Amino acid sequence: MSKIIYRSPKSTADFKKYYDLRWRILRKPYNQPKGSEKNERDADAFHILSELEKQVIGIGCIHELEKGVGRIRYMAVDDKFQKRGVGQNIVKLLEKYAVEQQWQTIRLWSRQWAIEFYKKCGYKIIGKGETVFGVIPHKIMEKEL
Repeated sequence: MSKIIYRSPKSTADFKKYYDLRWRILRKPYNQPKGSEKNERDADAFHILSELEKQVIGIGCIHELEKGVGRIRYMAVDDKFQKRGVGQNIVKLLEKYAVEQQWQTIRLWSRQWAIEFYKKCGYKIIGKGETVFGVIPHKIMEKEL
């Protein structure tokens, strides 16, 4: 049986697969166009992908939100690989990076259906976030490192 690999995307081909999964899971179901999965903070973010047999099955990134505070964004795991620890492993790697950067806190905006996942990872709700695309309410969550 093949092993799931966790690493940062390096090549153009890596990022193409990375952004494709981001779009398919986080944008396409809400009729958002290709290209909407990218943003201006991607260039200075630390990205992680997980792959199985060269197929990207999970992604996430983190960047500095403000001094000493990292922000996890764009977490997504392919439906076929949910509840197998892929998301938790990505969060742990993003948290490890935050510690290496000497950030004290990580903040994120969670979709309603992912709140329990983040609670299991040690995050607490600290406020109400925006409603994305007019239909996806978010909660702001945070974890002290």
